[in-house]
Amino acid sequence: MMICLSIKKMSFRFVNSLIIPLVACLLLTIFPYISNANAGSGPKILILHSYHQGYLWTDMIQEGVSRSLSASFPNAELYVEYMNTKRQVREVLFPQLQELYRLTYKNTQFDVIVASDNNALDFLLLYRDSLFPGVPVVFCGINNIFKYKFTPEGNYTGVNEDLDIESTIAIALKLHPKTKKVAIITDATETGLINLDLARKTAQKFPAISFIELHRLTAENLSSRLRQLEDDTIVLALSFFRDPDGKTFTQSESMEFIVSASGRPVYTVWDFYMTPGAVGGKLLSGRLQGENAAMLVSRVLRGEKAGEMPIIESPTAYIFDYVGLQKFNISDSQLPFGALVTGRPDTFYSRYKYYIWFGSGLFTAQVIIILILLWNINKRKGEERARKSAESALQESETRYADIVNNIQDTFYRTDADGLLTMVNPSGAALLGYDSTDEMIGRPNASFWMYQEKRTEMLELLERDGVVRDHEVVLQRRDGSPVIVATTTSYYYDKDGHVLGVEGIFRDITERKRSEENLRQEQMFSSALLESLPGIFYLYSYPELKLIRWNKQHESLFGYQPGDIDGRSIFSWHPPEAKNAVMDAAKRVMELGQASIATTLFSKDGTPVPFLLTGVKFESLGRSYLMGTGIDITELKRSQEELSRQNNLISTIIESASESIFAKDTSGVYKSINQAGARMLGLSVAEVLGHTDDELLPAEIAKQFRKTDEQILTGGVESECEETGDWDGCMRTFLTHKTPWRDTSGNIIGIIGVSNDITGRKEHEKEQQKIEKLESLGVLAGGIAHDFNNILTGIMGNISFAKMCLDATHKSYQPLLEAEKASARAGGLAHQLLTFARGGEPVKKVVSLQHIIHETVSFVLHGSNVKGDVDIPDSIHAIEADEGQLSQVFHNIVINAVQAMPGGGNIYVTAENEKLNAGNLMALPEGDYVKLSFTDQGCGIPESDLIKIFDPYFTTKFSGNGLGLASAHSIVSRHGGQIGAISTAGIGTTFTIHLPSIGETYSAFQTESVVQAADTQKSGSILVMDDEEMILDMVVGMLEYLGYTVTKCLNGSEAIAQYKAAKESGSPFSAVIMDLTIPGGMGGKEAAVRILKIDPQACLVVSSGYSNDPIISDFKSYGFNAAIVKPYTMNDLGKLLSSLLAS
Repeated sequence: MMICLSIKKMSFRFVNSLIIPLVACLLLTIFPYISNANAGSGPKILILHSYHQGYLWTDMIQEGVSRSLSASFPNAELYVEYMNTKRQVREVLFPQLQELYRLTYKNTQFDVIVASDNNALDFLLLYRDSLFPGVPVVFCGINNIFKYKFTPEGNYTGVNEDLDIESTIAIALKLHPKTKKVAIITDATETGLINLDLARKTAQKFPAISFIELHRLTAENLSSRLRQLEDDTIVLALSFFRDPDGKTFTQSESMEFIVSASGRPVYTVWDFYMTPGAVGGKLLSGRLQGENAAMLVSRVLRGEKAGEMPIIESPTAYIFDYVGLQKFNISDSQLPFGALVTGRPDTFYSRYKYYIWFGSGLFTAQVIIILILLWNINKRKGEERARKSAESALQESETRYADIVNNIQDTFYRTDADGLLTMVNPSGAALLGYDSTDEMIGRPNASFWMYQEKRTEMLELLERDGVVRDHEVVLQRRDGSPVIVATTTSYYYDKDGHVLGVEGIFRDITERKRSEENLRQEQMFSSALLESLPGIFYLYSYPELKLIRWNKQHESLFGYQPGDIDGRSIFSWHPPEAKNAVMDAAKRVMELGQASIATTLFSKDGTPVPFLLTGVKFESLGRSYLMGTGIDITELKRSQEELSRQNNLISTIIESASESIFAKDTSGVYKSINQAGARMLGLSVAEVLGHTDDELLPAEIAKQFRKTDEQILTGGVESECEETGDWDGCMRTFLTHKTPWRDTSGNIIGIIGVSNDITGRKEHEKEQQKIEKLESLGVLAGGIAHDFNNILTGIMGNISFAKMCLDATHKSYQPLLEAEKASARAGGLAHQLLTFARGGEPVKKVVSLQHIIHETVSFVLHGSNVKGDVDIPDSIHAIEADEGQLSQVFHNIVINAVQAMPGGGNIYVTAENEKLNAGNLMALPEGDYVKLSFTDQGCGIPESDLIKIFDPYFTTKFSGNGLGLASAHSIVSRHGGQIGAISTAGIGTTFTIHLPSIGETYSAFQTESVVQAADTQKSGSILVMDDEEMILDMVVGMLEYLGYTVTKCLNGSEAIAQYKAAKESGSPFSAVIMDLTIPGGMGGKEAAVRILKIDPQACLVVSSGYSNDPIISDFKSYGFNAAIVKPYTMNDLGKLLSSLLAS
């Protein structure tokens, strides 16, 4: 506590003329006794300060300790050490200090140790038992006392440090009742941030007051803000020692600056922060901290055990400045009871007190001289001096005791044997709401207890043990409200050992209880918040970078148990080569306060996971930490890549299309058009954009286009029409499909159209003769299927690639799965089209009939009034078949059933395993088969028609072509099976199909495949050849993701050259995947022949969008080891290579 007192200097001439002779006489007289008094050795006390000498707070604590101890134990030997932790890193400093103190004090036995502030206490908790074993410790100036767990055996006690912001704001509001706003001043230092957090929590207790945070401002900005404060505002200065411009202030400079800049009352919570003109507050005093610690040291030296002495709550006092009170017209009567006012003007006594005291001292000295002379003459001078000394010491001790009792924040009380209150300190009166202690003296102690049964319980404990320590009870204030206290109570005795009454201490723990509950709630909230984060949370110590706090997501995402993750280094999540980059990122966070990086972390099993990490610098109790969160951006990266690929694909498709693709706004202005569209108009893209049809086309054609545009904009539906006109003297016809262009809200903002110049096609149609339906369909299907399968390969492959990178529970996984299924169905339709039109041998693989039938029935019956009843048990064997061709068979049968039941009904599908013997009625080879039955409730098939249903072009339907059941019969036959039908008119029809099985279920087969694949390490060198860049890049990405080393090329010639080079270098390719057809270049068939000449053991895989090509169905005859049909997924490709390389 810094109190400014005016001190008048005495005249040196007066002092020299009177004092010096007197002092000389006194010294000559009492010198022998002073010598004798100092002959004995006093207790040894080590005072360990956290900070440096000259730091005002530390100096005030030292003053309080030394002044009090010199009064109680004048012979005590004080050893003072300054740890200087504000200027050095404690992790480095502590071991050095340990060695220094070990050497310095190895032969010194201390009676007690005083530790000021947290760093000194932390040091003793680490090293006391090795440096000073068993020595009791008294601490003071300790923040966050609740984090320490003291036991009686540890022999620690002391004084807590806690800012009383709440009481300061409360007294300020009482002295300024019109206040509506409180301006809080804090800086960006560690102390400033802690004070700001405390102020925010305290603000919640004053809901009617608005709080203004003047935080982290420059001196210039702070001065400006303070001058602008309104009349209903007070200022609470907590800390302003350094501004963002780097300008620093001492305590006195800071407060003088704030007071001079502010026209409003300025309050604070520190005694060393007081300056003339500031009003004051409930101040924390370093000197009181030291004096209270000295009181506890005295008790220890008198024999009490430190570990059994209660910790004293933070001593604070109401202190106000006279100038500040006068400035805002505040009288002494408005101040709290016992408040201290500093800086008052000199009175006669204060002005001349040294003269008064000198005169009194001179008189006293003369009396002492006379007494000494008389004592020298008197035979009993020794006894008389001892008696007076004892009386003086007793009086001094009692005075100190009374001062301590009256100034401590805790309540001290004493009752007589009848339970009547005989003594209580001012803190007790304030605690229970009385104006003075006189109102309480003489009243029964029981009248202050809220619950008498608790008092009875305490008295029983007191009777049993003689003392009660830290016993929680509830007292009753004067207004009847409760207050929770912790009491330490004992009997006190006369000199003969008779009980005179009860004395003890009541400590108000209401706020502590509230704080403990708030802390518990905050901890629960913090824990819940951390666990609710979508990503990981981490807290690393700095500079050690060891993990000390994390959430459960951190464990689950990386596959660790809590015991495995505690204390892990930040570098353990990264590859060794990334260590420097990680350290640089951590340093960047420490320098800038916050930083984000995208990086790859590795889980316990070595799986790489891309993450976006955001780190912030966090400081607490002088320590620095790296704290932050991380979000798995696998999905984001894949989605971005997929979106980019799709956009590139769409852009490529649009620009490569021969059709005109365009977009217009509602005014008909072209906003986009491709090269083909511009060419159709005879212009460049730049010449078209920004213009209308009226500006670009003949009036008649423009009018025709505008009419159809208006229909689309008005009706809001898409339309397709043929538009014909005289175009530069030439009649041209366009087939145009137009659809509304809508924004994200669904509003029509224009038209999107696709237009194709079909003039030549129209002329060709007139001249073209009708060709064979099946041949025409086959040619068209082959081209479409090939191109379509190539496109689907890019789509399905990328979808499966993205799906492999996501957990099955991810919200994007199911949409990707559905998109993959839809793409597979599209591929199946293309395959069916080829099979239907041109036939072809099936490309077989082991498939699940359950899956094919469920998917086909669901697809066909969707939206119809026919219900499907599928009964296929899990025991049904798998078959080796072409999935697309079988889907076509089942599709045709179910379609016929639906058409046979226009009024609705059921179709029943069943399956069973069947073993056929040689010579069976169906003339099928002996072996295992699966028998499928499709039964409908339709009109039935007449017997005369039943024998023709599998004939090509036989149909009884008006819109039928007679090819559905014919192709079904052809497909089943090519699979080595048999199809038949029985029907009853008016009841229904049953189709029965027998197909060879593999003799085991699909799940059993799949398990064997998975085990085999799992046992095969996915590594090796793969050569991929395809003329489609999109497919080539996709396959390379898949294989590299699966762990393979990949080389790519565009045609067979390149493949042969690269294979030969790799073979000659001693690092041949493990496998070669080649597209069957390369337009304008060497395809896979010819390339395979030449590669096998180079290496007869080469592992070759053929790939094609022509799923009905003979090479695909009979790949071994052409030298290939396997075939894969486009489109395919990443899983298909991975399984194929795993199987090949395993064998």
